[in-house]
Amino acid sequence: MSFIFDHIAIAADSLEQGVEFINQKFGVKIPFGGAHDQMGTHNHLMQIGDGIFLELIAINPTAQPPKAPQQRWFDLDSPNLQNQLKQSPKLVTWVARTANLKAEIQSLNQDIGKIHHVTRGNLTWQITIPKNGKLTENGLFPTLIGWQNNQTPAPNMANLGIKLTSFTLTHPEPKHLKALLKNHQPSKQFELIINKGEHNLATTFTNTQGTIIKL
Repeated sequence: MSFIFDHIAIAADSLEQGVEFINQKFGVKIPFGGAHDQMGTHNHLMQIGDGIFLELIAINPTAQPPKAPQQRWFDLDSPNLQNQLKQSPKLVTWVARTANLKAEIQSLNQDIGKIHHVTRGNLTWQITIPKNGKLTENGLFPTLIGWQNNQTPAPNMANLGIKLTSFTLTHPEPKHLKALLKNHQPSKQFELIINKGEHNLATTFTNTQGTIIKL
C-alpha cells in the first residue's frame, strides 16, 4: 500500500478572485476545469510538474450544495474558512493518489472520511470526504484519491511553465504527522519538508525564467 502526491488545492471565495490571485502570483492565466455537481463546486487547473497539478477551487454559486448532512469537500462550508477566503485565496490541503483507496484507508489509524464516487465531464474518480467536510490534520494529511484506471488527468492540463520545487508541512507534532504519512512515497520532483510549529502549508515554485515564487 502506498500513495503519492497528486495535486495541491487552493480555495477561493470565487473563481474570478482565484484566477486573478494565480495571475498575480505566477503571471499566468490558469484555465477553467469544470464543475462538480455532487459537491456544488467548480475549478481551474494547471500542471506544476510531471503528473502533478494545481487545483483552484471555489463554491459554484449557481449549483446546489450536497444533500445534508454532507458538507462540501475541502472545508468550503466552514464560516471560518469562508471569512479567510474573502480576504484572499488560500492553500488549504493536498491530494494524494493511490491504486487501492479502500485498502489505504483501512491501513490508517485515522478517520479521513468515506469514499465518494465523483464525476466531472468524462473524468471519474473515488475520493475521501468526511461528512462534515473538514480537512484531516488541518489539511496537512492529504485527501486520498483513486483515479479511474489509476490514471491522473494531469498530462491533459495546461503546462504554463510553473514547477513545484518544495512543499513544507508544519505541524505541532511532526512525529505524529510522519507516522500518518508512513505509506507516502516522496516525489523526486520536489522537496517535502516537515517542520514543527503551528499548522501550516507552504509551497515554492519556479517559472520558465527561473523566478522563485512562494505560496
